[in-house]
Amino acid sequence: MGHIHLAQEWYGGRVAYSGSPHRCNFGEPEAKGWRLVTLTDEGEFVSNEFRELPARAIVLLEREFVAGEPFDLGPDEAIAGGLVRFRYHVRAEDLHLIEEDAIEAELRHRGAAEVQIEAVVEAQTRVRAGFIRNATSTGEKVAAYFCEKGVEVDEPTWDRLITKLGQIEVPS
Repeated sequence: MGHIHLAQEWYGGRVAYSGSPHRCNFGEPEAKGWRLVTLTDEGEFVSNEFRELPARAIVLLEREFVAGEPFDLGPDEAIAGGLVRFRYHVRAEDLHLIEEDAIEAELRHRGAAEVQIEAVVEAQTRVRAGFIRNATSTGEKVAAYFCEKGVEVDEPTWDRLITKLGQIEVPS
């Protein structure tokens, strides 16, 4: 059958495959079990029944990361004995705050048989202030930046800055 874990049958059950008796990965939510094949004393096919086994539950915990707040891992009974995938959504700039080893240790402490941790990193796009986007010279861009950030520059310093920027700016 190759590397197939899914129970299958053909020709009204005369040809069948029980599949794997347990879940091998997180992509197998289907029932797991075995086949009871009944034949007559003469060896003629009578029936082929799938009998379910108590396979480990697959648990998907999907959470949003909020800086300063612990993840809600849910009730222990939902985790105990299960194959747990912990998927969290986090902003790129907060990724360094996540302690995946501690999350895995806590899930295992609560009884998870297997743990897979997956980060969904949400990129942030920065938009420049309209003043900067619309500025045409480097001096105007610096002035817009200072205005946006609330930086105050005295007139003699500003004049020196504009002079220096004029020396390096390439005319368009």
